[in-house]
Amino acid sequence: MSLNHELSQAIRRGRVAVLLPAVLALAACATMSAPERNAYTQAKDQVYQLEGEPLANEAAGMPLQRARQDLANADEAAAHHNADAVMYWSYLASREAQTGQAMVEELQARNQVASATAERERMLMDYQRRRAEIAQQRASAAEQRAQQAEAQLQQVQQQHAQQQQQAQLAQAQSQVDQARQQAQQAEQAAQQAAEQARQQAAEQSAQVQAQAQQQVEQANAQTQAAQAQAREAQVQADQAREQEQQARHELEHLQARQTSQGMVLTLSSSLLFATGRDTLEPGAMPAIHSVAAFLHEHPMVKLRIEGFTDNRGSDSLNDALSQRRAQAVANALRSDGVDASRYVVIGRGASMPVASNSTSAGRQHNRRVELLFSDTEGRFASNEAGEALR
Repeated sequence: MSLNHELSQAIRRGRVAVLLPAVLALAACATMSAPERNAYTQAKDQVYQLEGEPLANEAAGMPLQRARQDLANADEAAAHHNADAVMYWSYLASREAQTGQAMVEELQARNQVASATAERERMLMDYQRRRAEIAQQRASAAEQRAQQAEAQLQQVQQQHAQQQQQAQLAQAQSQVDQARQQAQQAEQAAQQAAEQARQQAAEQSAQVQAQAQQQVEQANAQTQAAQAQAREAQVQADQAREQEQQARHELEHLQARQTSQGMVLTLSSSLLFATGRDTLEPGAMPAIHSVAAFLHEHPMVKLRIEGFTDNRGSDSLNDALSQRRAQAVANALRSDGVDASRYVVIGRGASMPVASNSTSAGRQHNRRVELLFSDTEGRFASNEAGEALR
C-alpha cells in the first residue's frame, strides 16, 4: 500500500489525530520483509473494516478497543524497527478484529430475527382483519336480502287473497329460509377461511423462528470459535516470544552479537586453523560443541556458516580456502549430531572485511568464520539464507 493511499484512508476515516504515527510506522515497515508488511497491512485493514461497521461500538466495543490498542502497539514497534513485535501485535490486532466482526454479525442476525417476527405479526393481523371484513360484508348482504324477502312477504299478504297469499307466503318463506341458509353458509365459510389463515400464519411463523434460531446458533458458534482461536494464538505467540528471548540470551552467553541480519557468532580463524590450513585445531572444539548443544536444544533454528580470509593471495585461492574452512566447521557440527539440512556453507573469500588488511592485526580479524543464526521458527532476517536452506 502506497503512503499517499494510506494518508487518504486516514483522512477519510477521521483518524487525523494518529496520522503522524501511522506515517512513521509505514516508513519503518518499508525496511521490513514482506511477511511483516503483509501481517501489518492485513491487521490494519481488518481493524478499519470493523470500525466502519455501524454496529461495531454496540456489539464489539471491547474487541474493537483491544484491536485499536494492538494496532497502535504495532505502529510503535514499526517506528522502532522491531520486526518481531510488529508481527506479534499485528497478529493480535487481526484476531481481535475477527472476533469483533463475528460479534457484529451475531447482533445483525438477532436484529433480523426481531424484524422478521414483527413483520410476521403485522401480516397476520392484516390478513385476519381483511378476512373478518369480507365475512362481515357477506353476512350483511345476506341479512339485507332476508329483510327484503320479509318485506316482500308482508306486501304480498296485504295485496292478495288468502289463497294466493298462502302460496306467496310459502314461496316468500322459502326465500327467507334460503337467504338465511346462505347467510349461515357464508358465515361458516368466513370462519373456515379465518382458521386456515391462522394455521398458515402459525406455520410460517414457526419456520421463520426456526431459521432465525439456526442463524443465531451459527453466529454464536462462530463467535466462540473466533474467541478460542484468538486465545490459542495469543498463548502460542507468548510462548514463541519466550522461546525467542531464551534463545537470544543463550546466544549472547556464547558471545554472539545482534546484527541487522540476526544473531552472529564470530569464530577467530587463528583459534580454529593453522596458517593456510583448513583442519580444525583441538582448541576450537569447545566452541563447536557449545553451538551444537544450542542447536539440539532449539531444533527449529537454522544456521548459515560463512568463511572469510584476508586479502593476501589470489581471489580463487582465498575463495576456496574460506569455503573449506567453513565446511570444516560444518563437518564438526555434523559429527556432533547436527543434521546437514539445518545449515548452509558459504565461502566469502576476502570480501566483506571487518578491519583494514594493511596491518597484521587487521588481517587477523578478517580471517574468521561467522555463524548466522535464524530465529526459533527457522526464519532469517535476509532471504539469502532462507532460500538456500529450502
